Amino acid sequence: MKTPVGVAEDLDGNLYVTNYGGSIIKVFPDGTTRPFSNDFGRPGVGIDISLQNEIFAVDNGDGCVRIISQDGSTNIVVDGISGCVALLIHGNTLYVGSWGTGAVYEYRIIL
Repeated sequence: MKTPVGVAEDLDGNLYVTNYGGSIIKVFPDGTTRPFSNDFGRPGVGIDISLQNEIFAVDNGDGCVRIISQDGSTNIVVDGISGCVALLIHGNTLYVGSWGTGAVYEYRIIL
């Protein structure tokens, strides 16, 4: 792993680790690892998993939040956040912290 900065666990016990160097790694319950998603400019600390087992992660390099499919592909769900770094999901609300503005933003998750 290159500079692991964030980690979240899904409902199946898999871990997802954000590497500030540019990717997300999946760690299976038996300890094996594999590259999971390379669609990021630079993943930040923020990664969380919803109650529906949806994986969300901040992309500090591209100033956005991405939802990650099980095949590792991503879609942008929030864009234009300068220096986005932190992320928390609470119910249907996504909270995103920004180094760029020193603020925490609140978004409704509608998928």
